Amino acid sequence: MKRWTLRLALLSASLLASCDAFFETNLFKDAGLGQLMVPSAASLSSASLSELESYAESSAFFEELKDNADKQDAVVANLEDQYATSSDPATVQGAAALCAEVLLKTSGAFDLVNGVFAAADEIAGIDFDAMSSTDITTFVEAALPAEILEDEASFKEAILALLRADEAYDALGTSIGADGLSGVDPTLSVQGAIVAALVDGVPGASDTAKADALWAALQGTALPSYTAPDFGSSTPLGAIVDAAGIDLGEYGV
Repeated sequence: MKRWTLRLALLSASLLASCDAFFETNLFKDAGLGQLMVPSAASLSSASLSELESYAESSAFFEELKDNADKQDAVVANLEDQYATSSDPATVQGAAALCAEVLLKTSGAFDLVNGVFAAADEIAGIDFDAMSSTDITTFVEAALPAEILEDEASFKEAILALLRADEAYDALGTSIGADGLSGVDPTLSVQGAIVAALVDGVPGASDTAKADALWAALQGTALPSYTAPDFGSSTPLGAIVDAAGIDLGEYGV
């Protein structure tokens, strides 16, 4: 069942991408048809969750935010406020999941999350809940593409986005009750939450310090320590993993 769910999710993503590409031809651009018109930063800062989720159905939304820092900041701040202040689990989960998705898809963090699959052979021997300072360096180096690994600014931008997304995943996991996830696709959420938690174990008094330390480790300066994530069912991360029906046994968890 989970395998089919994943296949359907991938198929849906493919269809959406194809649709966006179809409307990106000059003919449709000239006619102004089929293209998403992302509103101003001011409008995005007060948009409802349903409005933002509607915009996010198009890849053009993420591209626009990636190219416009003001709009990206407005969306992230709006969603952070919604998941921090709402008492409705569905709103908290929806806002937190979308906030994390925005942070990932507008930076190299998305490449890191997706790269875990491509790096399956390199990380096969790593136990996620017993990772060492050497393991996390190997993990990140195997998952990220060369263009990010070789550029300090791009690398740190990706790590900082992932660490900020980790806060959203914590809110998401904390809000999960007996009914499980409420209208949130578990595929990207569980992948992102796991990778974010793994990176968060890097030592540092701030997200910037963690990013600096991980970059230094990739340049040959060993991390002084590392704290492996807690996958226990009573933790936010464990709640997300359980709600998604994921078995981490093959990773030693």
